[in-house]
Amino acid sequence: MQELIIEAWREYFAVLKSNLAQVEGRISCTADIWSDEVLRPFLALTAHWIGKSEGTALLQLKAALLAFHHLPGSHTGDYITQKFLHLLDHAEVMEKVSTP
Repeated sequence: MQELIIEAWREYFAVLKSNLAQVEGRISCTADIWSDEVLRPFLALTAHWIGKSEGTALLQLKAALLAFHHLPGSHTGDYITQKFLHLLDHAEVMEKVSTP
């Protein structure tokens, strides 16, 4: 079962990376860190962008899970930033992420 889940994620992620590569504007991200019932910490990273609605010329806010990552270790600002940037780089969206 674990292998099926991992393979499904790989397929999803390949399609997502292809879709994000075609985004014309910027991509914004949100992150959430939490612990499960046995206190294992996780980081979820979601990408948000404006894209065309399928079959129309209308624009639509889109969002997709970019990463779900085990986050062991100390949760300092530097550590979280390092993981966040690593996940953006892995998704190949670093140059499209909005910056202030």
